[in-house]
Amino acid sequence: MQHQKVRFKIFSASLLPTVLLSSILCFYLINTRNNELDQLFLAQNFSLIETLTPASQTYLANNQQAALQSLVARTLEKPNVRSILIYDQSKHLLAQAGPAPSSSHPNAADRLSQSKNIAKTSSSILFSQPISADPWINSNQASNEAQPQNQKLGWIEIESYTLQNSLEKYKLFSITCISMLLTWFIHALIAFRASNRASDSMQSMYHAIIAIKEGKLNVRVKFQGIKELKKLELEFNAMSRSIRAAHHDLQLDVEQASENVRETLETIEIQNIELDMARKEALEASRIKSEFLANMSHEIRTPLNGIIGFTKLLVKSNLTPRQQDHVNTIHKSSGGLLAIINDILDFSKIEAGKLELDHTPLNLREVVEEVLTILSPLAQEKKLEQIAIIYSDVPVNLIGDPLRLKQIITNLVNNAIKFTEQGSIIVRVMLEDQRDHQVYIRVSVNDSGIGLSQAEQKDLFQAFNQGKSPNVKQYGGSGLGLVISKHLTEQMGGGIGLESKLGIGSTFWFTFRAERDSDNEELIDPKIFQHNRVAIFDCNELVRLSLSHILQKAQIQHQQFSDLTALCDALETASQSNQPYGTALIGINHSHENNSVLLKSIHKIEKKYNCRTIVLTNTSDQTHFQTLLEQSSSAYLTKPIQFKKILVALSNTPLSTQTENLKHPEKFLYLAAPQKSMYKIKVLAVDDNATNLKLICALLDEMNIKVVGCDSGQKAIELHEKNNYDLILMDVRMPILDGIETTQLIRKSEPQSVHVPIIAVTAHAMANEKRNLLSQGMDDYVTKPINEKLLSHIINKWIPDTEEASTSESLSAVISLPQNLALVDITEGIRLAGGKKELAVEMLVMLFDGLEADKNAIIESSSDPQRLLDKVHHLHGATRYCGVPQLKFHAHNVETLLKLGQQEKIEPALEAFLEVIDKSQKWWQSNRLTFTEEHSPSPLETS
Repeated sequence: MQHQKVRFKIFSASLLPTVLLSSILCFYLINTRNNELDQLFLAQNFSLIETLTPASQTYLANNQQAALQSLVARTLEKPNVRSILIYDQSKHLLAQAGPAPSSSHPNAADRLSQSKNIAKTSSSILFSQPISADPWINSNQASNEAQPQNQKLGWIEIESYTLQNSLEKYKLFSITCISMLLTWFIHALIAFRASNRASDSMQSMYHAIIAIKEGKLNVRVKFQGIKELKKLELEFNAMSRSIRAAHHDLQLDVEQASENVRETLETIEIQNIELDMARKEALEASRIKSEFLANMSHEIRTPLNGIIGFTKLLVKSNLTPRQQDHVNTIHKSSGGLLAIINDILDFSKIEAGKLELDHTPLNLREVVEEVLTILSPLAQEKKLEQIAIIYSDVPVNLIGDPLRLKQIITNLVNNAIKFTEQGSIIVRVMLEDQRDHQVYIRVSVNDSGIGLSQAEQKDLFQAFNQGKSPNVKQYGGSGLGLVISKHLTEQMGGGIGLESKLGIGSTFWFTFRAERDSDNEELIDPKIFQHNRVAIFDCNELVRLSLSHILQKAQIQHQQFSDLTALCDALETASQSNQPYGTALIGINHSHENNSVLLKSIHKIEKKYNCRTIVLTNTSDQTHFQTLLEQSSSAYLTKPIQFKKILVALSNTPLSTQTENLKHPEKFLYLAAPQKSMYKIKVLAVDDNATNLKLICALLDEMNIKVVGCDSGQKAIELHEKNNYDLILMDVRMPILDGIETTQLIRKSEPQSVHVPIIAVTAHAMANEKRNLLSQGMDDYVTKPINEKLLSHIINKWIPDTEEASTSESLSAVISLPQNLALVDITEGIRLAGGKKELAVEMLVMLFDGLEADKNAIIESSSDPQRLLDKVHHLHGATRYCGVPQLKFHAHNVETLLKLGQQEKIEPALEAFLEVIDKSQKWWQSNRLTFTEEHSPSPLETS
């Protein structure tokens, strides 16, 4: 098809110029020749008239009519003459030869009115000319110009046929067209032949190119009959030969390259084998390292577990101050050793990407206070003031990893103490953001130490890097603390950074994300601090601010003083106005040198103003001030300040009982909650290390849990077969039968309907080891060293029935209502509303107004546990901020049962909950009007 198109284009391009040119020439020739024939015909007729005119003049002048007739008769014999007519001067016909003029011509009078006239018809032409009286007028002049000065003798008319002239024109047209067509035909033959040759040559070229494309490099082309393409033929054939030669060379190169690649592949294969062997060696080395770390962790943590655990138990016993100091030193040293081990293990886990975070309940305030307490001897040795400012809006009960948070804060505070020679260390905890149940907390540690330059700050968060300054290097350290802290904060969804100026100090900060632990909110009993105004004195403004936030959290009225004189004046004024202060908090720091003035002020405050004093002093100064204050009734607490100890000391309990209360402040400081009774629980503790086994048993005994200990896996299996245990604490590493093998044997022997939780007690810190324990049949794990909180949390997690008094009475314990809970307690509501009576009433009205809708939603969702949990949780959240103890109690019970999935107990608990809702609605319907009137704010309160 393409071949035909090319041929047609060549043929058309060759023929078209010839056709156009020949057509133009023919048209020009025919037109020119026709004009010449017309001019010749006219000239012949005018010549004939001119020839007749002299004779006609003579005959007309002599009135020889017969001669005129004879003249016209002879003239009629001329070719193409149809008729001849001669008129006199009066336009009367004198002589005629041939027929009269055609009727298509005008009449004689009109024709002869002009001096010279030509009239045409389809077949003839009529020529008219006057005959002048002067016979000697030049004929050309006579034919072209009229001469009015000469007298006209008459007129002569000749009518000639045009047929002969037309025949000549037709003949010319025919000959010309035939010649043109013949030319076209001849040129078409030549063009057709040329197009065929060109098309065949191009087709040959096309097929040759296709053949070369397909690899047929020996193809050649030959153009027949076109000498002009001979050069193209030669060049194309030369190109084909070049391509063939290049292809041959390329083939040789490819073969050589293939041989080289084969040799290279053999070399790479050998290298891969060597790399695989090296990889296996590296994996084996990594496994050995991990195993070594795990073994070292186990071997070091196991004795540390006993040391730290028994040290904590020893602290609770009655010790002399000297013994207490020695025990604290042992505990501090053990904690320091454990911190170094944790840093090394954490860095190894971070490098391996196996660091995992726990999600357990924690008290952020206690975490901060514990860090500052542990590091207080180091700070007090350098006479540094440690201050923790935890803002009152910060939710302290969270779900997170307390150990990792404590590790980060310890690193930052320890660095601050290390690089600070004078001044104070300030830890601030503030709420950055809160979204639903998630909170974003910012913790900053500010010091007044040596500071860091911009160059040192850039390299600070790198492993084994403590800065390049000699002032930094002299303090020592592993250089891992900040690196580990950075990775931990990033895993907690936050970040870490610093702001520092050389020679001024530094502020290290970190943020983390955590969930609020709404089930363990601190609800401080307001009755403990009734009518107890507190005066705060300390020279340090930040210490006063820290105490202020603690008292604000407990809703205790207080006022700050920076001068003892101002404090005494305020106490004097308050006693005279019958609004005395109940307690004065006296802070003592290293700036106090004149102890006698301070003692006089304390005695004056106690005796003159009848105000209790609580002295806040450093641990290093405790013995000194205790001796000075023996004669006074003041109590004293050690710095850094601790929330619970301050509140216990400020409570209305006698001073003689406060020492015991400080050990367990939650027993009387917070509002009573449904207590967990554990005396019916039976736990089997298995550990081959006598020290660890004794420690676990001692901790469980203090929790009123019946515990049976054994030192081998075989004894554990025998005891399990003979007794029913609620939970088993299983050591992992034991001789003969280790913890995993013992667990697998217990799982095989236990009935299908019974599943005893087995908790691994391990010193292994690697995440893969922990996952391996869970995959081998154990339910959970606790890491050594073990403490009471950790044990309590794990037991509550796997034995939810510990909330019940006994198995036989479990159902009634869950759904029965304590006798001391009121239906509505407006005093409690005001306390929960921060002391704002109007807000408490408003929230209570909102709760009761929506109670019917909440009840209907709960009933509609009773068949869907998840949906029911959402509705109950919503109502439970509303009851937390209103004085409705019974509603709050039952909402908590139902929500707890739904979360634990105890289906058989949910229905009766839900019925009891709905009954309390009905009772509350009836009470509201009966008392709404009187209640709102009674508790509406007075005009004075409103103003």
